[in-house]
Amino acid sequence: MLQNKLTGKPTGTYTMKYIKKKIKENVKTVKRLKTYKKHEKRSKKGNKEELDYGCSNISYISLLELEEKMHEFLKKLDKTQSEINDLEKATIEQNCALWYAERRMRLTASWHGAINKMREDTNCENNVINILYKPFKGNTATKYGKSNEDVATKTVA
Repeated sequence: MLQNKLTGKPTGTYTMKYIKKKIKENVKTVKRLKTYKKHEKRSKKGNKEELDYGCSNISYISLLELEEKMHEFLKKLDKTQSEINDLEKATIEQNCALWYAERRMRLTASWHGAINKMREDTNCENNVINILYKPFKGNTATKYGKSNEDVATKTVA
């Protein structure tokens, strides 16, 4: 069609069949879309105006309160060398309640990689929810470590 006008040569038969096929598909699509109700457009996941970092029932606190709570939390993490050594000895089995409690207060290497690789426009809601609320059930590294722990202790000893 356009080729006829530009070059003066007729469009090939295969091209014409292809164009007719596409026109039919478009007509079918338009008919199908007219039968369905129009849906509201969903916002893109990375829309920064609508970000929500957790449960909807969280009560909001002032910046001053937030800063105070942050300092309290960081004080809990600050330990002397003897406290660190005691904690290491107490949690060496990695399956006691103390180990899980201490692990929940820290950003582990597993999550550190996932967070560093996030793009700026990626919605971080799922990662925040997983870090804060999802219980740790182990990963390939910890499963491998548990299954080979006897071999490692014999090698080191």
